[in-house]
Amino acid sequence: MCVAPPTTTTESATSSATSVSSAAPEIAAAASTSSSTIGETATTSTASRTAVNTEMTAGPTTSASVDDTEVSRGSFTSRSSTTTSKPQVLEQEQGLDASTIPVVIIMSVCFACGTTCALVCWFRRRPVSRDQGHVNDGLLAVSVEETISSIPESMEFWLLPVQKIMEMSPDTPLPRHQVCRDMGMLVKRRMHIDDVWSGQYSVDMAAVSHRWPVPEHFDPECMKLRKLQDILKDKPSIQFLWIDWVCAPQWHGGGRSDEEEAEFRMILENILPYIFLGCRVIVLYERIYNQRFWPNVECWISTKMATEHGLVPASEDRLRVLVYGIYSASGKDAESMAQVLEFWHETDTPEAIATLSHDDILVTNAKDKEINLKRNASMDNQIWHRCTLEVKSCDIWFPPQQWPLGCGDVSHDLFPRQHLR
Repeated sequence: MCVAPPTTTTESATSSATSVSSAAPEIAAAASTSSSTIGETATTSTASRTAVNTEMTAGPTTSASVDDTEVSRGSFTSRSSTTTSKPQVLEQEQGLDASTIPVVIIMSVCFACGTTCALVCWFRRRPVSRDQGHVNDGLLAVSVEETISSIPESMEFWLLPVQKIMEMSPDTPLPRHQVCRDMGMLVKRRMHIDDVWSGQYSVDMAAVSHRWPVPEHFDPECMKLRKLQDILKDKPSIQFLWIDWVCAPQWHGGGRSDEEEAEFRMILENILPYIFLGCRVIVLYERIYNQRFWPNVECWISTKMATEHGLVPASEDRLRVLVYGIYSASGKDAESMAQVLEFWHETDTPEAIATLSHDDILVTNAKDKEINLKRNASMDNQIWHRCTLEVKSCDIWFPPQQWPLGCGDVSHDLFPRQHLR
C-alpha cells in the first residue's frame, strides 16, 4: 500500500479525497482495521480484501468526503459534506486498485466452493454409526433398544415333515393347521436366532412363499401340492416344510381360540426374521405374485444373508431362494427366477420398505404391513448389533462351501448334527 508523506493539517471539505490519500500512516492503518467502515476486523490482507468485497456487494451508500477526521484506537469516523460512493471511499482507504477487485471476488468464491465440496464429501463418506440409535427408513423409526428386545432369542414353530406331504394324495387339498396338528401330522421345532443368522436351519428346512387364490384355502385345486411334491423329490436334504396354511393357526374353517390367536400373532410378527431369513425359500411364482405384500416381502428377505455388516444381498453360494413357475408361468422357472432377482436381490432395506409401503402392493390386513415393515427396519440393526457387540455371534458363520444351496444339493454330512436343534 502506497501513501503520501504525512501532513499535519486537515484539508477543507472540498479537498477531502486528497486529504484521505495524503493522511498520516496512522490514519491508513486505522482505516484498514476499522469495523465501522469495512464491516469486520481485518487481521490479514486476505480478510481485509474479503471485507472490501462484502462492502462493495452491498451497493453504493451515502458516504462523505472527509471534513473532520478522528482517529482513535481502531476507529475511523468521518462527517460528510458531499456524497461519494462507498466502493470509491473503500478503495481509497485501502489503497486497492480497481483491477484487483475481480480477483478478490473470484478467490472468495473459489474458497467458499472448495470448502463446501470438502464438507459434503466428508459427510457422505463418513460411516453412519448404528449406535446413534435409529434406523430412518422413510416410514418408520425404530430404536436399537426396541429392536434388541423385539425379536425373541428363540421361538418354536410348527413344521410339516416332507415325508407326510409326499405320502398325501395329489388330488386331496391339505387340511388347515388345527386339523393337521390334531392328527399328529406336524412337529414342533425350536429355532434360535443366532442359528438362524448363521444359516444352520437352511440345511433341512424350507418355507413356501405363494399367493392365496381365495381367502378360504391356499390351494383348493391342489396345483401347489403337486408342484411341491415334484420339487421335493429332487431335494432330499429338505426334511421339513413351513407352509402358512398348515403351520399357523387358521381362522377359516372353524375360527381360532384365544390361545391360538395369541400364537398366530406371535408367528406373524416373527416369521420374517426366523423362517424366511433362516430357511430356504421355495417361491411358487405366478404372473400376479408380485402384486401382494406377503409374497413380495418374503421374496425380498429370501434374497438376503445375515453378516457382520447386517442384511446384504446374498452371494451366489448363499442364495436361499428357489423359484418355480406355476399357473401361467409353469415351465418358466429360469425366467421367473431372473425376475425375482432383478427386482429384489440388490434392493436394500430402506428401498424395500419404501416400495412395499405403496398402496399398489395389496394386503388383506393393513396392520400386517405396518408390523412387518417395522420388523424389516429393525432387523438390520439387530443383526449388526449382536454380531459387533456380542462375542458369541461373530464366529458362527458357515464357510461358503458348506452352504447347501445354489444349483446342486448336499447331504447332512457336511453339517455336524449337534448344530441342528
